[in-house]
Amino acid sequence: MEVETLEEALKQLNNKDEPRIVCCTVYFDESRMFDLLRWIRAERAHIPVICARAVPKDITKVSMEAVKIAADALGATSFIDVAAIMEMHGPDAAIRKLRELLRNVLEGS
Repeated sequence: MEVETLEEALKQLNNKDEPRIVCCTVYFDESRMFDLLRWIRAERAHIPVICARAVPKDITKVSMEAVKIAADALGATSFIDVAAIMEMHGPDAAIRKLRELLRNVLEGS
């Protein structure tokens, strides 16, 4: 299921049929990925959260590393830079890597 706002995400997470995994991108709802991650860790800590950069935008390497560190510090299960993989290896490789990560997380939970 796909949502576009933090409010929609919280509604789905409060639903009886909560998701088994959450994948959220850096630019989700005007950069509210960390707000969603904090909420999930406080209210639904058992749900794995994959944070990702999916869109190639101008962001410095240092800033990207800071985002990864922050996601880890806030309890993200993993961080994947899909945009970088796509730039280096193409979209098919990026999709394969993301699916592999999601599958591994789901099988491990």
